[in-house]
Amino acid sequence: MGPCRAGAGEEWGGLPERARVAPPASDSEGRLQRTLGQNLRRVRVRWGLSQERFGEAVGWDRTLVGAVERGERNLTLKTVERLSARIGLRPIELLHDAEVEADGGTEVSDP
Repeated sequence: MGPCRAGAGEEWGGLPERARVAPPASDSEGRLQRTLGQNLRRVRVRWGLSQERFGEAVGWDRTLVGAVERGERNLTLKTVERLSARIGLRPIELLHDAEVEADGGTEVSDP
């Protein structure tokens, strides 16, 4: 790959305009991991389990369960898949944001 051309697009490392992605807004950054944490907490509470007992059931330490529930840990998609399989849910059920749906949702536009 050749050197990047100076000038237009320099701050983007020479990426074509369609490949440029603006940084996320601060209010939305981390929203998905907070949503996953809230959904996980709902499942745990519905089952009547402490963080410690839930952690034992899924093979996690209690501190990890708490950190995920607070949205402090960023799980990989593989980890979300494994977790959802262990608790008998589809990954989308852990990632689904009920608040977005209540607000009318957001449409994904074509590039």
